[in-house]
Amino acid sequence: MSHEIRTPMNGILGMTELLRNTMLSAQQRRFADSVPQSGEHLLSIINDILDFSKIEADRLHLESIHFNLRQLVEDLACLFARPAESKGLEMVCSVPHDLPVAVQGDPVRLRQILTNLVSNAIKFTSQGEIVVRVSLLAEDVWQARLRFEVQDSGIGISDEAQARLFQAFVQADGSTTRRFGGSGLGLAIARWLVDLMHGEIGLHSQAGKGTLFWFEIPLRKQEPSARAPLDLAGHLAGLCVLVVDDNATNREILANQLAGWRMLHSAAVDAHDALQQLATTTSAFDLAILDLHMPAMDGFELADAIRGDPRWADLPLLMLSSVSVGAGERVHQRAMLDCYLTKPVRQSDLYDAIATTVARRPPAERPMPAAATPAVVAGKPRLAGHVLVAEDNPVNQEVAAAMLESLGLSYHLAENGRIALERVLNERFDLVLMDCQMPEMDGFETTSRIRDGQRSGALPQRLPIVALTANAVAGDRERCLAAGMDDYLSKPFGREQLAAILQRWLAQPPAAGTAATPPAAAAAAPTGDEAINPRALDAIRQLPGPNGELLVQKVVAAYLGDAPARLAQLQAAGDAEALRRTAHALKSSSANVGAEQLSALCREIESLDRSGSVEATKALLTGVESQLPRVLAALATLSRADP
Repeated sequence: MSHEIRTPMNGILGMTELLRNTMLSAQQRRFADSVPQSGEHLLSIINDILDFSKIEADRLHLESIHFNLRQLVEDLACLFARPAESKGLEMVCSVPHDLPVAVQGDPVRLRQILTNLVSNAIKFTSQGEIVVRVSLLAEDVWQARLRFEVQDSGIGISDEAQARLFQAFVQADGSTTRRFGGSGLGLAIARWLVDLMHGEIGLHSQAGKGTLFWFEIPLRKQEPSARAPLDLAGHLAGLCVLVVDDNATNREILANQLAGWRMLHSAAVDAHDALQQLATTTSAFDLAILDLHMPAMDGFELADAIRGDPRWADLPLLMLSSVSVGAGERVHQRAMLDCYLTKPVRQSDLYDAIATTVARRPPAERPMPAAATPAVVAGKPRLAGHVLVAEDNPVNQEVAAAMLESLGLSYHLAENGRIALERVLNERFDLVLMDCQMPEMDGFETTSRIRDGQRSGALPQRLPIVALTANAVAGDRERCLAAGMDDYLSKPFGREQLAAILQRWLAQPPAAGTAATPPAAAAAAPTGDEAINPRALDAIRQLPGPNGELLVQKVVAAYLGDAPARLAQLQAAGDAEALRRTAHALKSSSANVGAEQLSALCREIESLDRSGSVEATKALLTGVESQLPRVLAALATLSRADP
């Protein structure tokens, strides 16, 4: 049912988005603008009902895969930053630095629980803040019990309503449905998912004084090598930071993050307090972190006062702001800053920004302030390329075609997998948008045959394939990637979502006769018998962000810790599926660091073992065992050579 319901929704929302980009009268635009919000709301209800039906039929099963907990929670907070800001709310995220983040579980369902809680918090809050916290309750060598909290300053819930809140199709009262909408399924689904995870869920609330939803679940830790923490403090340890923010929660979170990097700090509740501390403190500050939105004197005015006093004119300044400040606003004031980040700030981005700011590079080399994310330092590269759209639904064909045209890309259409395969064999494309469910030959088989053609030499070029799927069920993304697809886009999708995917693969104009390649693969093949291609790491250095060199160090350190464990897993694999899964992981990470020969060996293991024969991979495994030490040695040498 998921495919049958979501596919027409893609046509409705996609066509509406295209309609809104045409010349409309004021009345027509008002009508057209009302469709996406209603469509997205309907889609949310559809997803809830589909999940509810699977739970009732006992057909909802959890996955157990590796994921990074910090990244999941911080990404979720960033996703909700704009909806929160549109209501004047502060979105705050707290993930302690010493939390075990390399865990194993079902990230899709964990994200679904948090999404339900955060979206409810925003819906029922008109002023104040939304805080997402994660804390460690207990742990042993292999498992951690974690507590997740979503706290708001909204309307609160009466004691009577709390008793029945987790029942299906129930809301706090009848007026809630009339005022705020919703299916009444979100919290019931969250409770069922927490139960499946062997956890518990609850809330603390008082009418008119806000609500705190919490749930506690156990998560398995990954292998010791994968969860070994990187000591990122380095030269930041001992630096003294002035934190200026009128929000007590933000001050607390920043204090914990700085303490985790062994930095000292002093907190100021407003600009006046900050100027007093600067004037009276005997020891100099190495950095000031300023919030933009403060009463009486905002962050820009404070920065101007600091720059205007010769005693502190050279103090590095890092500003935090909500997403409401556009890239073109108050540019003359932003020029006085060393770095500018948007909230909620990911911990890794804050670290990179601090490391860059205190390095005191010449002004011409400093990262340009950006309002969107700390990683945005320049305009996006122009898209270029020729795209094949493999899609059997005529409406979805038209939607995809119009979106590609609006992005300046040429395209061809194929109505099934067989036609798509013929086109790929006879024409040059830079990327394929591959629907997973098509007649005659589905997207999975089509992709498999394309990859077979590349291995045989019939298709020498690297061809990115992006899956288009309307299933939106757990494991769907993994199935697409396992089939040889490079990326994944869930229907219904909008122009911006499609553009973001294409940006990843087609950001550089493709050279004549060659296909576009992802950033990690864009470097030229190494000559001779090199263990790694250094240009792959150069590509990482050139990614947008405040400190590309630090990012390379992180990637290399993670690989040095992870790859030996992956080899041990390959050697110990007792069945074809375990072998394929591990080879796939090592293939991808090796390509990222430029270990192209090793990545190719892993790709061969991954493809051979689909036949179910573990024995057939022994010779290739010997090659991996021989190649990996050379790769590790080369990376270690590069790491020591980096400043």
